Amino acid sequence: MKKKFTLFALAALCLTVLLAGCKLFNDEPAKIYNFDYSTDGDYLVGLTDSVIDSCVEVYGASPNILKSASGSGVVVYVDADKTETYILTNSHVVTAESSGSGGAGTVFSKIEVSFFGSSSKHAATIVERSASNDTGTDLALLKVNYYNKKNRPVKLYSGQLKYAQHILAIGNGQNLGTSVCDGLISNPSITFKNNIFNKEKNLTCELIQITAGINSGNSGGALFDMAGNLIGINTLKLVSDEAFGSDGKSTVSVFADNISFSLPVSNIQKFMADRSRSGFLTVEGDTVMGITVTAPPAKTNYYCNEEIDFTNGEIEVAWASDKKTTVRMADTSVGKSDHAAQYVAGQQDITLTYGGKVTTLAITVSVDTVSGITVKTLPTKMHYSCGEAFYFEGGEIEVAWASGKNTVMSMTDTSVGKSATVSQGTAGAQEVTLTYEGESAIVTFEVE
Repeated sequence: MKKKFTLFALAALCLTVLLAGCKLFNDEPAKIYNFDYSTDGDYLVGLTDSVIDSCVEVYGASPNILKSASGSGVVVYVDADKTETYILTNSHVVTAESSGSGGAGTVFSKIEVSFFGSSSKHAATIVERSASNDTGTDLALLKVNYYNKKNRPVKLYSGQLKYAQHILAIGNGQNLGTSVCDGLISNPSITFKNNIFNKEKNLTCELIQITAGINSGNSGGALFDMAGNLIGINTLKLVSDEAFGSDGKSTVSVFADNISFSLPVSNIQKFMADRSRSGFLTVEGDTVMGITVTAPPAKTNYYCNEEIDFTNGEIEVAWASDKKTTVRMADTSVGKSDHAAQYVAGQQDITLTYGGKVTTLAITVSVDTVSGITVKTLPTKMHYSCGEAFYFEGGEIEVAWASGKNTVMSMTDTSVGKSATVSQGTAGAQEVTLTYEGESAIVTFEVE
């Protein structure tokens, strides 16, 4: 039997992938619409207005690959300085060549995003991406050096999804631009197993089945509930075609109509938690109760005015829901009182903030000392007559510090000592000792 389906991301049951786009984190409270479905015919208009600016279009291309892609995405976070916007999408949206499910393969060398209502495209970089065996997520986190207060992140839904629950999908279907479609949840939790997605692997993936119209280009887009909370990422749909049977080898005819799937919030949370980026997610109704340092940075000893490195440092966040998440100190979601050690030696406390809560990181600061000096550049004049005064103009010394840094000083600096400033009466090579902070170097003049 002829196999004629196309594998788009998690595919093999002739699942044609889709891309959509929307936005996740909120620096302002999301509007909650309590609609009376029996009397308010325009309830979807108000809901769409409250979330559509959080949705983006995603584009990928590579000069050496004929294939290009268009999809969708959702803003999940804005950094504290409000200069960077982070966007969640499907991994397969930014992948030029897929090697199975999960969007693994060669990523596009050029990735751009366009925010709703704007024709401008902004260059994006991949911050995190699911691995080839990370089939249950098929997610990627993008960063754009751009901020607009209307493109605010949305909150994740914290409740339990229900059969026939009304939903709203937003995305760049068929690359026609951002579009909106409502529908119902057909199945709040459907699990695919055993070669459904890839005949070479045994895979398990939990998805939300929906009736909203999903097409190629909707992948990575947002699925909202009627309160404007993100409940999933639109990922794929089932189309009429032929697919692998349960044994992974034989083919069976599949006749499908309006069967689409989204990755649930639990998959999003796992993807972010596995990469220590849970702090990028805001969950509806949940608040931070406290934070503590659970892992100090790799470096905690510094010299005065040295830049602080937060690499490997982690804080634990306690939430009102009793859950605990880990956030990297280096993440922009964590505020820091100082990024450089102060001039005063001794123990210093760096204040860390997250979700309005505060903790401190202790570091030790030492005064930097000179470990040695060398002659870097000889003076302009090196030959003298007996009794002639030496000129040190143009000469430089390089100073090595205990912190590992090097600085350059002019030999004419008054803090640089000289053993002699006038040539002696004897002709020949004459050494002059230069000193700085207890260290010394020699410059040799010729006397005639």
